[in-house]
Amino acid sequence: MSVVAKHSAPRFKQRCISVFRGGAMGLVALAALVGCSKPEPETPGTQALGKLITAKQYRNSLEYIFGPGIHLQVQMPPVPRTEGLLANTAATAGVSGGLVQDLQSVAASVAGQVVDMENRNHLIPCRPASIEKADEACATQFVTKVGRLLFRRAMTDEEVSLYVDQAGAAAEQLENFYDGLEVALEGLLLSPVVLFII
Repeated sequence: MSVVAKHSAPRFKQRCISVFRGGAMGLVALAALVGCSKPEPETPGTQALGKLITAKQYRNSLEYIFGPGIHLQVQMPPVPRTEGLLANTAATAGVSGGLVQDLQSVAASVAGQVVDMENRNHLIPCRPASIEKADEACATQFVTKVGRLLFRRAMTDEEVSLYVDQAGAAAEQLENFYDGLEVALEGLLLSPVVLFII
C-alpha cells in the first residue's frame, strides 16, 4: 500500500463517520421539532365564490336541454374588467335589477315555449291525467329530469318537492296543468344554482 493511501483511508473513514453523525443529529433534531409542534388549528377555509354564468353558457345550456326549436334572446351585460382581468365572480360582478329582469324575461319565454302545444309532446316526458288540474307524478318526472340538467347535478328530494308543489299550486289556481308546470320551470330557470357556477 502506498504512503498516500495509508494516510487518506483514515481521513475518508473520519469524514464518513462525521457525515453520518451530522445526519443522525439532524434527524433527531427534526423528530424533536415535529414532536413539540402543535397541530394546525381547524379552519373553515375561504368561502367559495360563485361565478355568474355567462350569456353564452346560459344559451348553450338551454339549447342543449330543450333543443334548437326554442327561440332564445339571452343578453347579459359584458363582464367588467379589473386591472385587465375579467371580474366575473359574485363578489365583484353582482346582479343588477336590470339583469334580473332580463333573466326573468328569458326564463318566462323559455318556459312558455316548452309547455306550448307545439313543443310539449317532445319536451315533457309524460302526460297529465287531466289537463285542468295538477298531476304530481307527471310534474315530479318533468322536474326531476329537467332539474338535473339545469342544476348540473341530481336535485335533492326537498328541491324536487319545492318545484312540484309550486307547479301543483299554480295548476290548481290557473286550472291548467301546463300553466302550473310553466310557473315551476320559470322558477327552475331563475334558481341561483342554475345562474351561478361555484
